[in-house]
Amino acid sequence: MYYEDSGQLPQNIREFLPEHAQEDYRVAFNNAYDEEENEQRAHEIAWRAVEDKYDDEDQHQWLREIPQSAKDSTPIPWQPE
Repeated sequence: MYYEDSGQLPQNIREFLPEHAQEDYRVAFNNAYDEEENEQRAHEIAWRAVEDKYDDEDQHQWLREIPQSAKDSTPIPWQPE
């Protein structure tokens, strides 16, 4: 099972994550599924990838984290790369 676009992700993921995090989830899921060939495990890996990259602030306002080398304890809003 692969997700060609974020609109194919499970509804709970689409409702919970902003679009930029959905895309990261989708890519991580597809990569994990290539390696694991286990859908449940791929979802776990994808979720962990999102948690590693973003910080869930109050009201589910997902902010991209500052890289560890520059971290000063304040997350910055996500900006497209």
